[in-house]
Amino acid sequence: MTIDVLRERLVYWQRVLRLQDWDIEVRVLPQHHLNADSPMSTGRVSFNHVYRSACILVADPATVIDDHTAAFTRHSVYDPEQTLVHELVHLLMPSPGEVKVDVEFTVEAVSKALVRLDRRQDASADCRASTSELDGHLLANALGGVLDRRGVR
Repeated sequence: MTIDVLRERLVYWQRVLRLQDWDIEVRVLPQHHLNADSPMSTGRVSFNHVYRSACILVADPATVIDDHTAAFTRHSVYDPEQTLVHELVHLLMPSPGEVKVDVEFTVEAVSKALVRLDRRQDASADCRASTSELDGHLLANALGGVLDRRGVR
């Protein structure tokens, strides 16, 4: 997946997750440059909720040695788009100090579900896009409602 395709997918996922009012940049870097504390990490996000700005770093597939998400899946094939969605979902979540659940597990599950939803096979590409966007909006609205009640968004 090229950086241009990843940027196109960023625009798409911003719309699905209702993050169009955010200024989000995506960059592709070698995996070992992403996170010194977690060298197997395939993504990272830095954000400011007040200014609604974020920078998402995604591992270059050519440099991924080990994908830590293998623990959540039946296979360990690295997917840059799934990493992008994972980091975007972090923007919808409260900070880890505000909740007592494992936020990382929740973000991983939601991001994988969204990508699977978008990729499911339908009769036509038009049907696929409109159906997955609608389902994505329903999920984003549900998440947004929970976060609104918590005073996060």
